[in-house]
Amino acid sequence: MSSLGNVLIIDDENSLRHTLTRVLKKAGCKVSSAADGPQPLNLINTIPLDLVYLDIHLPSMSGLEVLQNIRASHPDLPVILFTAHASLQSALEAIRLGATDYLVKPIDPEVFVARTRVILDEQAIERRKRELQEQISSLQVELRSLEDQSAPAPSNVIAAPKAADRFLKRGRFVLDLQAQRATLKEQVLSLPPTAFTYLSI
Repeated sequence: MSSLGNVLIIDDENSLRHTLTRVLKKAGCKVSSAADGPQPLNLINTIPLDLVYLDIHLPSMSGLEVLQNIRASHPDLPVILFTAHASLQSALEAIRLGATDYLVKPIDPEVFVARTRVILDEQAIERRKRELQEQISSLQVELRSLEDQSAPAPSNVIAAPKAADRFLKRGRFVLDLQAQRATLKEQVLSLPPTAFTYLSI
């Protein structure tokens, strides 16, 4: 079974972090977790992620600081905050700084999984759009290349006549249409242009 997506959970409450990790793995996600600010920043830069859950209160770095660091290096990565009722103002400030959404503790597992699925589905759609756009761009380049190869010669370029179309022969009398020359028994005849044209018709 393919994974729904890669999720990182950043929270210093061990029991909550382990519970949410287990819930998301059961739902079909790949999950990484971290307890503090500096560690997840290293993870974010080393593994591909589709979604980050971030506690707004961390021991060494605030959630807002971690969010700002994430936004600086991964501006399109969705980040959802964990917050307590007393910290709703901070959560709203985080939304202004680029957080995608917030969930209020205690976390309801069903709401948690449902929100995760919505975000990951949106990410999958955006990823597929990018893949299709890249394929379309590649096909357009290939199409232009094929059109250039099959383009007709410019109208001002006159193709050289084929050998079979160049000479008119009547016995030993030969007209060379390209060189505008007449020969009889291999002797070049001196003909005015009008006479040559008349003979070539």
